[in-house]
Amino acid sequence: LGPNDYVRMPCQGMPTVLPGQLLHRGDALSIEDKAEISGQVLLVESTPKEAAAGRCAYSVTLRRASCNLFTGSGNVLVKNGSMVAKGDVLGTENLVVPKTADIVAGLPRITGLFEAVQHGRNNLHTRMAKYFDEAQKSMPNFAAALEATRLLRRDWVAEVQSTYLEQGVTINSKHIEIMGRRMTG
Repeated sequence: LGPNDYVRMPCQGMPTVLPGQLLHRGDALSIEDKAEISGQVLLVESTPKEAAAGRCAYSVTLRRASCNLFTGSGNVLVKNGSMVAKGDVLGTENLVVPKTADIVAGLPRITGLFEAVQHGRNNLHTRMAKYFDEAQKSMPNFAAALEATRLLRRDWVAEVQSTYLEQGVTINSKHIEIMGRRMTG
């Protein structure tokens, strides 16, 4: 411990704290005085020379400390009264991350794909019409509609897969294909 780890605080009144006591910033040192820092009381002394000079008659010396709070689910790894150095691990907290069933996970592009909302010339409805017109040249209407749906579904799966991959999320194409079949079926 160095000289910056100790703080001597003058007191106007007689201290009510005892050596070894742990204080938070703002706790009472005496009836008139409050602790300016958090720490452990090391020394309580009267200062007759200071009092004779018209200054504070008492002083309290604190070893600097900081308060660290843990939740009920956290684990404290140090014992009460232990000396710890800067950077020591004091405890751990269990991080609870809520799982979401939201498959779009806040990705606006994914939301647009699932809602079939795309602006401009290349939206899903325009592509479906284009695929149907192309297929209709070589097959009857019903078969052309099935072919257009298949091609559109293939494009949609590729776009959804690409968007998730850009975010670092890998999803088996089969899962996306099932959603595509349900949306277009």
